[in-house]
Amino acid sequence: MSQNFVDTLVIGAGASGLAFSALMAQSGHDFVCLEAHSLPGGCASFFKSKGMSFDVGATTLSGMAFNGPLKQFIDQVDLDIELTHIDPGVVISTQGQKIKRFCNRLDWIEEQSRVFKNVSVYDLWNQIEANNETCWKVTSSSRYYPPQNLNDLKKLGFTHIGDKLSVLPLCLRNFESYFLSTLLTTNEYKKFLNELLMISAQNTIDQAPAIVGVMGLSYNMDTWYPSGGMGEFSKSIVKKIKQFGGDIRFNHKVVSINQLSDDSGYIVETDKGETLRVRKIVSTLPLWNTQILLKHLNPSVLTRQAGLNPPVWGALTGYYKIKIETDFGSLYHQVHQDSYGRFKGQSSDSCFLSLSAAKDYLRGENEVRSGYRTLSISTHIDLSEYSKLLAQEGEAGLKAYWDESFQKVIKNYFGSICIELENTGIGDPKTFEKFTSRHQGCVGGLPHDMRKSIFRYPSSKTGLENVFQIGDTTFPGQGVVGVLMGAMNLFYRHFS
Repeated sequence: MSQNFVDTLVIGAGASGLAFSALMAQSGHDFVCLEAHSLPGGCASFFKSKGMSFDVGATTLSGMAFNGPLKQFIDQVDLDIELTHIDPGVVISTQGQKIKRFCNRLDWIEEQSRVFKNVSVYDLWNQIEANNETCWKVTSSSRYYPPQNLNDLKKLGFTHIGDKLSVLPLCLRNFESYFLSTLLTTNEYKKFLNELLMISAQNTIDQAPAIVGVMGLSYNMDTWYPSGGMGEFSKSIVKKIKQFGGDIRFNHKVVSINQLSDDSGYIVETDKGETLRVRKIVSTLPLWNTQILLKHLNPSVLTRQAGLNPPVWGALTGYYKIKIETDFGSLYHQVHQDSYGRFKGQSSDSCFLSLSAAKDYLRGENEVRSGYRTLSISTHIDLSEYSKLLAQEGEAGLKAYWDESFQKVIKNYFGSICIELENTGIGDPKTFEKFTSRHQGCVGGLPHDMRKSIFRYPSSKTGLENVFQIGDTTFPGQGVVGVLMGAMNLFYRHFS
Protein backbone atom coordinates (compact mmCIF):
# COMPACT_ATOMS: atom_id res chain seq x y z
CA MET A 1 0.00 0.00 0.00
CA SER A 2 1.37 3.40 -0.95
CA GLN A 3 2.13 5.90 1.77
CA ASN A 4 1.69 9.65 1.78
CA PHE A 5 4.35 11.58 3.67
CA VAL A 6 3.48 14.66 5.73
CA ASP A 7 5.33 16.29 8.61
CA THR A 8 2.38 16.97 10.94
CA LEU A 9 -1.08 15.43 11.23
CA VAL A 10 -3.88 17.39 12.94
CA ILE A 11 -6.77 15.15 14.01
CA GLY A 12 -10.11 16.94 14.12
CA ALA A 13 -11.48 20.19 12.66
CA GLY A 14 -13.24 21.55 15.70
CA ALA A 15 -12.40 25.08 16.83
CA SER A 16 -8.98 24.07 18.21
CA GLY A 17 -8.01 22.03 15.15
CA LEU A 18 -9.15 24.77 12.79
CA ALA A 19 -7.27 27.48 14.67
CA PHE A 20 -4.09 25.40 14.92
CA SER A 21 -4.30 24.47 11.22
CA ALA A 22 -4.77 28.11 10.21
CA LEU A 23 -1.63 29.10 12.10
CA MET A 24 0.29 26.18 10.58
CA ALA A 25 -0.89 27.05 7.06
CA GLN A 26 -0.08 30.73 7.49
CA SER A 27 3.48 29.80 8.51
CA GLY A 28 3.96 27.44 5.57
CA HIS A 29 4.17 24.21 7.58
CA ASP A 30 3.74 20.83 5.92
CA PHE A 31 0.63 19.38 7.55
CA VAL A 32 -2.78 17.84 6.92
CA CYS A 33 -5.92 18.20 9.04
CA LEU A 34 -8.29 15.21 8.96
CA GLU A 35 -11.91 15.52 10.10
CA ALA A 36 -14.23 12.51 10.43
CA HIS A 37 -17.38 14.55 9.82
CA SER A 38 -18.45 16.23 6.58
CA LEU A 39 -18.57 19.67 8.23
CA PRO A 40 -16.12 21.72 10.34
CA GLY A 41 -16.67 22.96 13.88
CA GLY A 42 -16.96 19.91 16.13
CA CYS A 43 -19.10 20.93 19.10
CA ALA A 44 -19.38 24.35 17.48
CA SER A 45 -20.60 22.96 14.17
CA PHE A 46 -23.91 23.45 12.38
CA PHE A 47 -26.59 21.62 10.42
CA LYS A 48 -29.31 22.67 8.00
CA SER A 49 -32.95 21.74 8.44
CA LYS A 50 -36.20 23.12 7.07
CA GLY A 51 -34.46 25.89 5.22
CA MET A 52 -32.35 27.20 8.12
CA SER A 53 -28.85 26.79 9.56
CA PHE A 54 -28.74 25.75 13.24
CA ASP A 55 -25.81 25.86 15.67
CA VAL A 56 -25.14 22.34 16.96
CA GLY A 57 -23.74 23.18 20.38
CA ALA A 58 -21.81 26.36 21.12
CA THR A 59 -23.75 29.48 20.10
CA THR A 60 -21.65 32.37 21.46
CA LEU A 61 -18.14 33.72 21.09
CA SER A 62 -16.09 35.46 23.75
CA GLY A 63 -12.49 36.52 24.27
CA MET A 64 -12.45 39.88 22.49
CA ALA A 65 -12.05 41.99 25.65
CA PHE A 66 -8.60 42.70 27.11
CA ASN A 67 -7.01 41.56 23.81
CA GLY A 68 -8.26 38.07 24.57
CA PRO A 69 -7.59 34.88 22.58
CA LEU A 70 -10.40 35.41 20.07
CA LYS A 71 -9.18 38.89 19.16
CA GLN A 72 -5.58 37.69 18.99
CA PHE A 73 -6.52 34.88 16.63
CA ILE A 74 -8.74 37.02 14.39
CA ASP A 75 -5.98 39.63 14.11
CA GLN A 76 -3.25 37.04 13.53
CA VAL A 77 -4.93 35.34 10.54
CA ASP A 78 -7.00 38.36 9.41
CA LEU A 79 -10.20 36.35 9.74
CA ASP A 80 -13.14 37.55 7.65
CA ILE A 81 -16.04 37.23 10.11
CA GLU A 82 -18.76 39.68 11.11
CA LEU A 83 -19.23 39.81 14.90
CA THR A 84 -21.82 41.76 16.89
CA HIS A 85 -21.35 42.55 20.56
CA ILE A 86 -24.46 41.52 22.49
CA ASP A 87 -25.35 43.75 25.44
CA PRO A 88 -26.99 42.57 27.62
CA GLY A 89 -25.02 39.38 27.08
CA VAL A 90 -27.81 37.28 28.55
CA VAL A 91 -31.23 37.80 30.14
CA ILE A 92 -31.70 35.61 33.18
CA SER A 93 -35.17 34.57 34.30
CA THR A 94 -35.12 33.81 38.01
CA GLN A 95 -37.28 34.38 41.06
CA GLY A 96 -40.11 35.34 38.72
CA GLN A 97 -38.15 38.27 37.28
CA LYS A 98 -35.83 38.97 34.36
CA ILE A 99 -32.30 40.17 35.13
CA LYS A 100 -30.27 41.66 32.29
CA ARG A 101 -26.56 40.91 32.32
CA PHE A 102 -25.35 44.33 31.15
CA CYS A 103 -21.73 44.85 30.17
CA ASN A 104 -21.55 47.95 32.37
CA ARG A 105 -20.68 46.83 35.89
CA LEU A 106 -22.94 49.29 37.77
CA ASP A 107 -25.94 48.52 35.57
CA TRP A 108 -25.35 44.79 36.13
CA ILE A 109 -25.09 45.28 39.89
CA GLU A 110 -28.30 47.31 39.93
CA GLU A 111 -30.14 44.59 37.99
CA GLN A 112 -29.14 41.95 40.56
CA SER A 113 -29.90 44.20 43.53
CA ARG A 114 -33.51 44.56 42.39
CA VAL A 115 -34.06 40.85 42.99
CA PHE A 116 -31.48 39.93 45.66
CA LYS A 117 -31.96 42.73 48.15
CA ASN A 118 -30.13 41.21 51.12
CA VAL A 119 -26.92 40.28 49.30
CA SER A 120 -23.58 42.15 49.08
CA VAL A 121 -23.87 42.30 45.30
CA TYR A 122 -21.90 45.55 44.97
CA ASP A 123 -18.92 44.34 47.00
CA LEU A 124 -18.82 40.95 45.26
CA TRP A 125 -18.88 42.24 41.68
CA ASN A 126 -16.38 44.99 42.38
CA GLN A 127 -13.99 42.25 43.48
CA ILE A 128 -14.81 40.00 40.53
CA GLU A 129 -14.28 42.67 37.90
CA ALA A 130 -11.15 43.99 39.65
CA ASN A 131 -9.62 40.52 39.22
CA ASN A 132 -11.04 39.61 35.81
CA GLU A 133 -8.74 41.66 33.58
CA THR A 134 -5.65 40.49 35.50
CA CYS A 135 -6.79 36.86 35.22
CA TRP A 136 -7.16 37.20 31.45
CA LYS A 137 -3.77 38.88 31.14
CA VAL A 138 -2.06 36.10 33.10
CA THR A 139 -3.86 33.28 31.29
CA SER A 140 -3.34 34.74 27.82
CA SER A 141 0.37 35.25 28.45
CA SER A 142 0.99 31.81 29.96
CA ARG A 143 2.17 30.00 26.84
CA TYR A 144 4.35 27.72 28.97
CA TYR A 145 1.65 26.57 31.40
CA PRO A 146 1.57 23.84 32.58
CA PRO A 147 5.40 23.81 32.76
CA GLN A 148 6.95 20.61 31.41
CA ASN A 149 10.60 21.23 32.27
CA LEU A 150 12.90 23.68 34.03
CA ASN A 151 13.17 25.88 30.94
CA ASP A 152 9.36 26.17 30.78
CA LEU A 153 9.28 27.07 34.44
CA LYS A 154 11.80 29.86 33.89
CA LYS A 155 9.88 31.29 30.93
CA LEU A 156 6.62 31.03 32.84
CA GLY A 157 7.95 32.57 36.00
CA PHE A 158 9.69 35.65 34.63
CA THR A 159 6.76 37.24 32.79
CA HIS A 160 4.03 39.30 34.47
CA ILE A 161 5.40 38.29 37.88
CA GLY A 162 3.29 40.79 39.83
CA ASP A 163 0.06 39.77 38.09
CA LYS A 164 0.77 36.08 38.61
CA LEU A 165 1.45 36.55 42.29
CA SER A 166 -1.79 38.52 42.65
CA VAL A 167 -3.93 35.75 41.10
CA LEU A 168 -2.12 32.85 42.78
CA PRO A 169 -4.49 32.87 45.80
CA LEU A 170 -7.42 32.58 43.37
CA CYS A 171 -5.99 29.23 42.24
CA LEU A 172 -5.77 27.78 45.74
CA ARG A 173 -9.36 28.16 46.98
CA ASN A 174 -12.79 27.61 45.51
CA PHE A 175 -14.89 30.59 44.46
CA GLU A 176 -17.38 30.31 47.30
CA SER A 177 -14.83 30.24 50.12
CA TYR A 178 -12.65 32.95 48.55
CA PHE A 179 -15.34 35.52 47.78
CA LEU A 180 -18.50 34.70 49.71
CA SER A 181 -17.26 33.68 53.16
CA THR A 182 -17.09 37.30 54.35
CA LEU A 183 -20.01 38.74 52.37
CA LEU A 184 -23.72 38.81 53.05
CA THR A 185 -25.41 36.30 50.79
CA THR A 186 -28.33 33.83 50.59
CA ASN A 187 -28.88 30.31 49.34
CA GLU A 188 -31.04 31.69 46.53
CA TYR A 189 -28.19 33.92 45.36
CA LYS A 190 -25.70 31.03 45.50
CA LYS A 191 -28.04 28.99 43.31
CA PHE A 192 -28.21 31.96 40.93
CA LEU A 193 -24.40 32.09 40.69
CA ASN A 194 -24.21 28.32 40.24
CA GLU A 195 -26.46 28.40 37.19
CA LEU A 196 -24.51 31.30 35.67
CA LEU A 197 -21.22 29.47 36.21
CA MET A 198 -22.57 26.25 34.71
CA ILE A 199 -22.97 28.07 31.37
CA SER A 200 -19.28 28.87 31.02
CA ALA A 201 -17.36 26.61 33.41
CA GLN A 202 -19.55 23.48 33.73
CA ASN A 203 -19.13 23.68 37.48
CA THR A 204 -20.47 25.26 40.67
CA ILE A 205 -19.10 27.91 43.02
CA ASP A 206 -18.18 25.39 45.74
CA GLN A 207 -16.07 23.29 43.34
CA ALA A 208 -14.61 25.70 40.79
CA PRO A 209 -11.32 27.47 41.63
CA ALA A 210 -11.84 31.17 42.35
CA ILE A 211 -9.89 32.13 39.21
CA VAL A 212 -12.28 30.03 37.08
CA GLY A 213 -15.26 31.55 38.88
CA VAL A 214 -14.04 35.08 38.19
CA MET A 215 -13.54 34.47 34.48
CA GLY A 216 -16.59 32.26 34.07
CA LEU A 217 -19.00 34.67 35.76
CA SER A 218 -17.59 37.52 33.68
CA TYR A 219 -18.05 35.60 30.43
CA ASN A 220 -21.36 37.21 29.48
CA MET A 221 -19.97 40.75 29.61
CA ASP A 222 -17.98 39.83 26.49
CA THR A 223 -20.58 38.00 24.38
CA TRP A 224 -20.38 38.13 20.58
CA TYR A 225 -22.75 36.88 17.90
CA PRO A 226 -21.25 35.67 14.59
CA SER A 227 -23.43 36.52 11.58
CA GLY A 228 -24.69 33.24 10.14
CA GLY A 229 -24.02 31.46 13.40
CA MET A 230 -21.11 29.32 14.51
CA GLY A 231 -21.11 27.57 11.14
CA GLU A 232 -19.98 30.77 9.43
CA PHE A 233 -17.23 31.17 12.04
CA SER A 234 -15.93 27.66 11.30
CA LYS A 235 -16.27 28.05 7.52
CA SER A 236 -14.36 31.34 7.62
CA ILE A 237 -11.39 29.57 9.25
CA VAL A 238 -11.53 26.75 6.69
CA LYS A 239 -11.47 29.40 3.96
CA LYS A 240 -8.35 30.97 5.52
CA ILE A 241 -6.62 27.58 5.79
CA LYS A 242 -7.18 27.00 2.08
CA GLN A 243 -6.12 30.55 1.17
CA PHE A 244 -2.86 29.94 3.03
CA GLY A 245 -2.36 26.71 1.07
CA GLY A 246 -3.24 24.35 3.93
CA ASP A 247 -4.57 20.82 3.47
CA ILE A 248 -7.84 20.02 5.26
CA ARG A 249 -9.87 16.91 4.43
CA PHE A 250 -13.38 16.08 5.56
CA ASN A 251 -14.97 12.61 5.86
CA HIS A 252 -11.55 11.23 6.83
CA LYS A 253 -11.58 9.43 10.17
CA VAL A 254 -8.33 8.27 11.77
CA VAL A 255 -8.77 4.62 12.73
CA SER A 256 -5.26 3.56 13.78
CA ILE A 257 -1.88 4.99 14.74
CA ASN A 258 1.28 2.88 14.94
CA GLN A 259 4.88 3.80 15.59
CA LEU A 260 7.44 3.35 12.82
CA SER A 261 10.04 0.68 13.53
CA ASP A 262 12.87 3.22 13.40
CA ASP A 263 11.03 5.55 15.85
CA SER A 264 11.12 8.36 13.26
CA GLY A 265 7.39 8.92 13.35
CA TYR A 266 4.02 7.22 12.96
CA ILE A 267 1.91 5.35 10.45
CA VAL A 268 -1.68 6.58 10.42
CA GLU A 269 -4.56 4.84 8.69
CA THR A 270 -7.96 6.35 7.85
CA ASP A 271 -11.35 4.83 7.16
CA LYS A 272 -10.78 5.67 3.48
CA GLY A 273 -7.97 3.12 3.29
CA GLU A 274 -5.43 5.93 3.15
CA THR A 275 -2.06 5.54 4.89
CA LEU A 276 -0.05 8.53 6.08
CA ARG A 277 3.51 8.56 7.36
CA VAL A 278 3.87 11.48 9.78
CA ARG A 279 6.52 12.85 12.11
CA LYS A 280 4.23 14.75 14.50
CA ILE A 281 0.62 14.32 15.60
CA VAL A 282 -1.69 16.91 17.15
CA SER A 283 -4.92 15.38 18.44
CA THR A 284 -7.84 17.69 19.15
CA LEU A 285 -10.08 14.82 20.28
CA PRO A 286 -11.16 14.49 23.92
CA LEU A 287 -8.55 12.77 26.08
CA TRP A 288 -10.63 9.60 26.21
CA ASN A 289 -10.73 9.32 22.41
CA THR A 290 -7.01 10.01 22.16
CA GLN A 291 -6.26 7.35 24.75
CA ILE A 292 -8.20 4.78 22.73
CA LEU A 293 -6.13 5.61 19.63
CA LEU A 294 -2.78 5.60 21.43
CA LYS A 295 -3.22 3.13 24.30
CA HIS A 296 -1.48 0.24 22.48
CA LEU A 297 1.64 2.39 22.03
CA ASN A 298 1.96 3.19 25.73
CA PRO A 299 -0.61 1.88 28.25
CA SER A 300 0.05 4.81 30.59
CA VAL A 301 -0.28 7.51 27.92
CA LEU A 302 -2.40 10.43 29.13
CA THR A 303 -3.54 8.62 32.30
CA ARG A 304 -0.80 10.27 34.31
CA GLN A 305 -2.20 13.68 33.45
CA ALA A 306 -5.93 13.26 33.50
CA GLY A 307 -6.63 10.22 35.62
CA LEU A 308 -9.11 9.57 32.80
CA ASN A 309 -12.11 9.48 35.09
CA PRO A 310 -15.25 8.94 33.01
CA PRO A 311 -16.55 12.17 31.49
CA VAL A 312 -19.41 13.70 33.44
CA TRP A 313 -21.37 16.06 31.25
CA GLY A 314 -23.40 15.60 28.15
CA ALA A 315 -25.87 18.01 26.61
CA LEU A 316 -29.55 17.89 25.78
CA THR A 317 -30.41 20.34 23.04
CA GLY A 318 -33.61 21.20 21.20
CA TYR A 319 -33.58 22.95 17.83
CA TYR A 320 -36.59 25.05 16.78
CA LYS A 321 -37.83 27.48 14.17
CA ILE A 322 -39.57 30.31 15.97
CA LYS A 323 -41.51 33.48 15.26
CA ILE A 324 -41.54 35.93 18.16
CA GLU A 325 -42.55 39.55 18.57
CA THR A 326 -39.58 40.55 20.75
CA ASP A 327 -36.45 38.96 22.21
CA PHE A 328 -36.44 40.81 25.57
CA GLY A 329 -33.35 42.77 24.57
CA SER A 330 -30.87 39.93 24.01
CA LEU A 331 -30.29 36.93 21.78
CA TYR A 332 -29.32 34.81 24.77
CA HIS A 333 -31.47 33.79 27.74
CA GLN A 334 -31.08 31.56 30.76
CA VAL A 335 -34.29 30.27 32.33
CA HIS A 336 -33.93 29.15 35.93
CA GLN A 337 -36.55 26.53 36.61
CA ASP A 338 -37.52 27.83 40.05
CA SER A 339 -41.23 27.10 39.75
CA TYR A 340 -41.36 23.67 38.07
CA GLY A 341 -38.00 22.03 38.78
CA ARG A 342 -35.89 19.71 36.69
CA PHE A 343 -37.24 17.40 34.05
CA LYS A 344 -36.18 13.80 33.52
CA GLY A 345 -32.44 13.39 33.04
CA GLN A 346 -31.62 17.06 33.60
CA SER A 347 -28.55 17.72 35.77
CA SER A 348 -28.81 21.47 36.24
CA ASP A 349 -31.64 23.78 37.24
CA SER A 350 -31.75 25.91 34.12
CA CYS A 351 -31.95 25.93 30.34
CA PHE A 352 -29.97 28.18 28.00
CA LEU A 353 -31.82 29.64 25.01
CA SER A 354 -30.03 31.05 21.95
CA LEU A 355 -31.82 33.00 19.22
CA SER A 356 -30.47 33.94 15.82
CA ALA A 357 -30.51 37.63 14.97
CA ALA A 358 -33.79 38.85 13.46
CA LYS A 359 -32.36 39.74 10.04
CA ASP A 360 -29.51 37.26 9.80
CA TYR A 361 -30.18 36.18 6.21
CA LEU A 362 -27.18 33.85 6.27
CA ARG A 363 -29.31 31.54 8.40
CA GLY A 364 -31.67 30.96 5.46
CA GLU A 365 -32.84 33.93 3.44
CA ASN A 366 -36.34 32.74 2.52
CA GLU A 367 -37.21 31.62 6.04
CA VAL A 368 -35.76 34.74 7.65
CA ARG A 369 -37.73 36.98 5.28
CA SER A 370 -40.84 35.07 6.38
CA GLY A 371 -40.11 36.06 9.98
CA TYR A 372 -38.45 32.89 11.25
CA ARG A 373 -35.44 32.72 13.53
CA THR A 374 -33.54 29.74 14.89
CA LEU A 375 -33.80 28.88 18.57
CA SER A 376 -31.70 26.32 20.38
CA ILE A 377 -32.36 25.36 23.98
CA SER A 378 -29.87 23.29 25.95
CA THR A 379 -29.20 21.92 29.39
CA HIS A 380 -26.81 19.53 31.12
CA ILE A 381 -27.25 15.79 31.54
CA ASP A 382 -25.12 13.39 33.56
CA LEU A 383 -23.84 10.73 31.17
CA SER A 384 -24.27 7.87 33.62
CA GLU A 385 -27.87 8.95 34.27
CA TYR A 386 -28.45 9.21 30.53
CA SER A 387 -27.25 5.62 30.01
CA LYS A 388 -29.76 4.36 32.56
CA LEU A 389 -32.63 6.32 31.02
CA LEU A 390 -31.71 5.14 27.54
CA ALA A 391 -31.76 1.50 28.63
CA GLN A 392 -35.09 1.92 30.42
CA GLU A 393 -37.06 4.04 27.97
CA GLY A 394 -35.37 4.07 24.57
CA GLU A 395 -34.14 7.06 22.61
CA ALA A 396 -37.32 7.79 20.64
CA GLY A 397 -39.47 8.03 23.78
CA LEU A 398 -36.91 10.16 25.58
CA LYS A 399 -36.59 12.59 22.68
CA ALA A 400 -40.37 13.00 22.50
CA TYR A 401 -40.43 13.71 26.24
CA TRP A 402 -37.55 16.20 26.02
CA ASP A 403 -39.19 17.98 23.09
CA GLU A 404 -42.33 18.40 25.18
CA SER A 405 -40.29 19.60 28.17
CA PHE A 406 -38.29 22.10 26.10
CA GLN A 407 -41.42 23.48 24.46
CA LYS A 408 -42.95 23.99 27.89
CA VAL A 409 -39.91 26.03 29.00
CA ILE A 410 -39.93 28.11 25.80
CA LYS A 411 -43.66 28.83 25.85
CA ASN A 412 -43.68 29.65 29.56
CA TYR A 413 -40.76 32.02 29.06
CA PHE A 414 -41.84 33.89 25.93
CA GLY A 415 -45.57 33.60 26.60
CA SER A 416 -47.93 35.22 24.09
CA ILE A 417 -45.08 36.85 22.13
CA CYS A 418 -44.20 33.38 20.81
CA ILE A 419 -46.28 33.31 17.62
CA GLU A 420 -45.05 30.02 16.17
CA LEU A 421 -42.74 27.20 17.30
CA GLU A 422 -41.63 24.22 15.22
CA ASN A 423 -39.33 21.41 16.34
CA THR A 424 -36.51 20.50 13.93
CA GLY A 425 -34.70 17.98 16.12
CA ILE A 426 -33.49 16.94 19.58
CA GLY A 427 -29.80 16.33 20.27
CA ASP A 428 -28.75 14.03 23.10
CA PRO A 429 -25.39 12.43 24.00
CA LYS A 430 -25.98 9.65 21.47
CA THR A 431 -26.53 12.29 18.77
CA PHE A 432 -23.33 14.13 19.73
CA GLU A 433 -21.36 10.88 19.76
CA LYS A 434 -22.65 10.00 16.28
CA PHE A 435 -21.80 13.32 14.65
CA THR A 436 -18.72 14.42 16.61
CA SER A 437 -17.29 11.00 17.61
CA ARG A 438 -16.73 12.36 21.13
CA HIS A 439 -16.45 9.60 23.74
CA GLN A 440 -19.93 8.81 25.09
CA GLY A 441 -21.13 12.10 23.58
CA CYS A 442 -19.32 14.15 26.22
CA VAL A 443 -19.42 17.90 25.65
CA GLY A 444 -18.39 20.96 27.62
CA GLY A 445 -14.82 19.96 28.26
CA LEU A 446 -13.04 18.85 31.41
CA PRO A 447 -14.37 21.03 34.26
CA HIS A 448 -11.84 22.93 36.33
CA ASP A 449 -12.31 21.55 39.81
CA MET A 450 -10.55 22.00 43.16
CA ARG A 451 -10.46 18.20 43.40
CA LYS A 452 -8.22 18.27 40.30
CA SER A 453 -6.40 21.53 40.81
CA ILE A 454 -5.48 23.91 38.05
CA PHE A 455 -1.83 22.95 38.64
CA ARG A 456 -2.59 19.34 37.62
CA TYR A 457 -4.71 20.15 34.60
CA PRO A 458 -3.76 18.09 31.50
CA SER A 459 -1.15 19.74 29.28
CA SER A 460 -0.50 19.49 25.56
CA LYS A 461 2.15 16.80 26.15
CA THR A 462 0.86 13.22 25.89
CA GLY A 463 3.92 11.29 27.03
CA LEU A 464 4.62 10.06 23.48
CA GLU A 465 7.38 11.60 21.38
CA ASN A 466 6.05 14.33 19.05
CA VAL A 467 2.40 13.60 19.92
CA PHE A 468 0.45 16.56 21.30
CA GLN A 469 -3.06 17.15 22.57
CA ILE A 470 -5.21 20.29 22.39
CA GLY A 471 -8.93 20.89 22.79
CA ASP A 472 -11.37 21.28 25.65
CA THR A 473 -9.92 18.49 27.83
CA THR A 474 -6.47 20.09 28.09
CA PHE A 475 -5.34 23.44 29.52
CA PRO A 476 -6.84 26.02 29.35
CA GLY A 477 -9.98 24.06 28.66
CA GLN A 478 -13.54 24.85 27.91
CA GLY A 479 -15.38 26.82 25.26
CA VAL A 480 -14.23 28.26 21.96
CA VAL A 481 -12.17 30.89 23.78
CA GLY A 482 -10.35 28.22 25.78
CA VAL A 483 -9.55 25.94 22.86
CA LEU A 484 -8.37 28.87 20.71
CA MET A 485 -5.96 29.78 23.47
CA GLY A 486 -4.78 26.18 23.74
CA ALA A 487 -4.20 25.98 19.98
CA MET A 488 -2.18 29.20 19.97
CA ASN A 489 -0.19 28.10 23.02
CA LEU A 490 0.84 24.84 21.36
CA PHE A 491 1.68 26.49 18.04
CA TYR A 492 3.86 29.23 19.49
CA ARG A 493 5.46 26.88 22.00
CA HIS A 494 6.43 24.00 19.72
CA PHE A 495 5.77 24.89 16.06
CA SER A 496 6.56 28.58 15.46
